[in-house]
Amino acid sequence: MEKEMISIITVTHMFSHGANQNKAEFRLPELKSSMRYWWRACNGFSDIKEMKERENILFGSTSQISPISLKYKKEQKYKTAQSNNCNNKDITGSSISIGQKISFELKAKKIDEKKGTRDIKFYKDLLQLSSILGGLGKYARKGQGVFYIENKEENISSSVQLIKKIRELVENIMEKNINFKLIEKKESNTFGNSRLEFSYKSKKWPQNYPYIEKIIVGNPIKMRQYINRINKTLSSRQENYMEYNFDVKGYGKNKKYKRYACPVYITCYPCFHKKSNQEQEVFPIIVLLKNTTLTDDKIKDYYKDYFEHSKESGKKDDIITKEERKRVKDLYENFKNICIDCMIFGK
Repeated sequence: MEKEMISIITVTHMFSHGANQNKAEFRLPELKSSMRYWWRACNGFSDIKEMKERENILFGSTSQISPISLKYKKEQKYKTAQSNNCNNKDITGSSISIGQKISFELKAKKIDEKKGTRDIKFYKDLLQLSSILGGLGKYARKGQGVFYIENKEENISSSVQLIKKIRELVENIMEKNINFKLIEKKESNTFGNSRLEFSYKSKKWPQNYPYIEKIIVGNPIKMRQYINRINKTLSSRQENYMEYNFDVKGYGKNKKYKRYACPVYITCYPCFHKKSNQEQEVFPIIVLLKNTTLTDDKIKDYYKDYFEHSKESGKKDDIITKEERKRVKDLYENFKNICIDCMIFGK
């Protein structure tokens, strides 16, 4: 087993909890779960069986020992805060404060196979990629729970540099049988931003597993601007009745209420300046996801019991009409545009 000490530093408030919901707590299982999520999202498998097999090899399962472990070497001490930490009435609760350092040991067993060698560097790269693309805890999709891996040699100071870093990390964790190619772009406009697009060859997706469509990194902004833009984005969502729920009119025990995944992750990454006395700046980051909208297969799977009951009862009701599906797809696209306008362009 290879091992290395890792230190992370919180960039925004982290609303992560264990059994006690009133006390914020940094949980290593949640960090490992995040690594699994972004590994899936970055690889875009079209075959769910193949994806599960690879995931079990790399992360373990109930019947297979995990080749990776995260463990505290000593008790961690960090500051926590209560109530509203973000000047937003919808983001409240106990959280780990900004700027807290948390250290743990990463241990990894080398996996040597035909599909390529996976060692501690693979898991370190995946951990860093996870820290860039999304946070931990409640409100992680709303720009909270952001952290970065401490690295004294880090010197990223432009969106172009950060996109190149993200691309390098994605390429380092990609499986050999990928069904997409990466396209790097630099938008030369007043605001400036860099993009990494995932161009997929296959249109077939395993159900319930989102995949990255695009990663957009804006130019550095002050932390207070980042928080203000998040609040503006969430307010715009509410004003436009951005809902991802369907209240299904089922029968008895077959009645279901399903919430679908938000197609966007709002997050950020520190901009490292040479002068340490400057106010902290961050790169606003938007991660757009595919495979979160409704499909016929998803509907049939989610509401299987309902369809069976309707057939037996002679009912002909459409559980979710084409109009409703079109509405939610339009809402998804609208919200993506709202996020980009608010977080990247500051509109």
